[in-house]
Amino acid sequence: MKVNVAYPDALVFKTLFEVLSKMIDEIRLEFDEEGLRIRAVDPSNVSMVDIRYPRESFDVYEVENHGSVGINLATLMKLLKRAKRGNRFEIEADDENVELRLQSGYLLKRYRLRNLEVVLPALPEGELSLAARIVMLVEPLSKILKDIQVVGEQVTFEYRKDEEKFLAYSQEQESRYTMELTRESPAVLEMTGDEDARSSYSVDNLVITLQLTKVSESVRLEFSTEAPLRLEFDLPQGGQFVYFLAPYVA
Repeated sequence: MKVNVAYPDALVFKTLFEVLSKMIDEIRLEFDEEGLRIRAVDPSNVSMVDIRYPRESFDVYEVENHGSVGINLATLMKLLKRAKRGNRFEIEADDENVELRLQSGYLLKRYRLRNLEVVLPALPEGELSLAARIVMLVEPLSKILKDIQVVGEQVTFEYRKDEEKFLAYSQEQESRYTMELTRESPAVLEMTGDEDARSSYSVDNLVITLQLTKVSESVRLEFSTEAPLRLEFDLPQGGQFVYFLAPYVA
């Protein structure tokens, strides 16, 4: 197995790894003829991430056979701590070793690591059919979740089909927060649904994804009553970050 790839903006991958480092300790990057895929499930099996980048997203994409690159995320974050927007990010790997390179102008930094064997848990396949679909700007959602985090541990998302409204709220014994959006709200890009839907989720688990405001402008939320939440972020250069979260259990 041999992998040699280069991506034009290290900040994007630094941000993705920051999000993943809050869920898991080790990461496996899977390279094949179609592109890069990163999948992860947190230890409690509450959340799951599926990241895809087509080969066309990369400046250089050379993969012999199916390539699997395993790296400790704590180590990876130390190496990428000083990565900035516009730095070129390169990965070269074989079965034994991984070399990471950061190119900034005339300065080239190289880091050599062992290629770890990272075993993925069994992951569900197939598409979820969810009742409500809202596409909105990431920044307003970020502010909503941070406000709710002050109030309580869970957020309830509700879609009212007849009223064409999307609500996010949290209610504890002594405080309540409510946000209401309609299809005409400036933060909303699209709102559709097949039926009314309402489900609650852990705010702390959702806040993990807020790092993506650095690299994504919009997010697609999909949910049904007492069903998993699906968040989809479009990434630069054609990438996709999908986050699944199980309903909140008190």
